[in-house]
Amino acid sequence: MSAEKTGTRARKKSGGKKQPPAAAAKPDERSLAELLTALAADLTRTIDKFGVDAAVTRYHELREQYYGTGAYDFSPIALNEVGRSLGRSGRSAEAIAMLELNAEQYPQDVTTAVALGQLHAQAGEREKAIASFERALQLQPNNRQARQALQRLRGG
Repeated sequence: MSAEKTGTRARKKSGGKKQPPAAAAKPDERSLAELLTALAADLTRTIDKFGVDAAVTRYHELREQYYGTGAYDFSPIALNEVGRSLGRSGRSAEAIAMLELNAEQYPQDVTTAVALGQLHAQAGEREKAIASFERALQLQPNNRQARQALQRLRGG
């Protein structure tokens, strides 16, 4: 039976309403890696189809609906991974938007501040990169990665 027929049959059984993915219904059976991957994949698909603003909206919707249920991992790691993946693909503006969302959700996360600084530097946004690395050092004064990046950006 084709996936299309299976999907049609499932919609008929549910009264035509779109149902959440089956995996979301059984969070206890999923590993942390799968939970991270599920959120990252969902957001990446949304970016690809509808753009980064839609992905930010989607994140807020998913967080509101599923936070605390174990259906997705809403730790800062997931958005960091989405941002880094987009950055490696040369999609700096989208990557920065995802990391800025992460910084809003987790303002005390030093990894996000460093990753955001790296992306701003990669995009040629020197002042924003400096601000992100300075934020990382406020959160973790001995962060060698942030300190070295600041020295490079300041020419020292």
